Amino acid sequence: MPQETVRAFEKIAAVAVAQKGEQQEGLNHVQEFLNRFGYMPEAELQAAEPDVLGDPTAEALTKYQELHGLEVTGNFDEATRDVMTRPRCAMPDLDNGIAFSTTCSWNKCNITYAFDTGTADVAGTNEFQACRNAFQTWAAAVPGLSFTEVAINANPDVVIGWRPANDPDYSMVGGTLAHADFPPDCGVVTNSLPKPVHFDDTEHTWVIGAVAGGFDIETVALHEMGHILGLAHSNVNGAVMFPTVSSNFTKRALTADDIGGVQALYPDCMSTILPITQFTPIPITPTTIFTLSSPVPITNFTPITAVGPVSPTSLLTPVTLIDAVTTVSPTTVIQPISPIEPIVPILPIRPPGGGDDDPEDED
Repeated sequence: MPQETVRAFEKIAAVAVAQKGEQQEGLNHVQEFLNRFGYMPEAELQAAEPDVLGDPTAEALTKYQELHGLEVTGNFDEATRDVMTRPRCAMPDLDNGIAFSTTCSWNKCNITYAFDTGTADVAGTNEFQACRNAFQTWAAAVPGLSFTEVAINANPDVVIGWRPANDPDYSMVGGTLAHADFPPDCGVVTNSLPKPVHFDDTEHTWVIGAVAGGFDIETVALHEMGHILGLAHSNVNGAVMFPTVSSNFTKRALTADDIGGVQALYPDCMSTILPITQFTPIPITPTTIFTLSSPVPITNFTPITAVGPVSPTSLLTPVTLIDAVTTVSPTTVIQPISPIEPIVPILPIRPPGGGDDDPEDED
């Protein structure tokens, strides 16, 4: 539950526009913003003259404008100020001034997660279900990748919860909505487990769906879980991994940019052939009833004639098995066709009075 309504990066909103070479009171807040999100490495921040839009600051602004699809001027103009003061993710956009779309991946295809603290902003545990939905959206993009919810004491890979804005592991103060981390060995928060997905519960109102003044949990969770998988911020406006998000808004479907990025990280999971499990064979007996959705006519059959075993003295009677168009009704009982019994041989019959080979006629 927010303790107060906070305007995102309100100190930056109060800074007047400035061009290269100009000095402007409060421009140091812009420089600190550029450093915080990776556009201005620490060494450049220390070398820059506070409140002066010198070359290091202009270069950082140029990178910011490029990533956010703004007109590239290197100046602190109104359009740049407007985007800088939008609610956003707390994770950096660049790595020491270098753009990156992915970091690293997990070395397995099943990631476990658990919940600890929720938020009082929504009823029941709907915030947890919104996070489960976000995990399933990413799983659907990478066949073979899965997420399993476990108990908090079961050593999960990821722990999800709501925290104060001044979260000790990674600050969310001043307009950022949430933070996560990248997979082990390339984290910016920690390289140990569990990895965090933390939502700022001090400065923002959390909701389910598009609600005025509130932020949709599933929308933000979908973004943060992209970081958990190893995705950095995208420069594609409209992508889930774009750095900023608005209140009264939902974005619950991945774009081609998001899907391409995560699939590039997990090719081994995609190549895994999943076993078919829980297959129950259906026994078919001589009187099994096959239920059909509608009668199915059986047509174009050529009459079949079957015969039994042939012996020199067999008298064979043709038996026609199928000789007409047959309609199978939804409850037709299919009976097996009985095998054809061989006909008992019939001995030759003598005419009355015997014949030339009658032994009684012999003398």
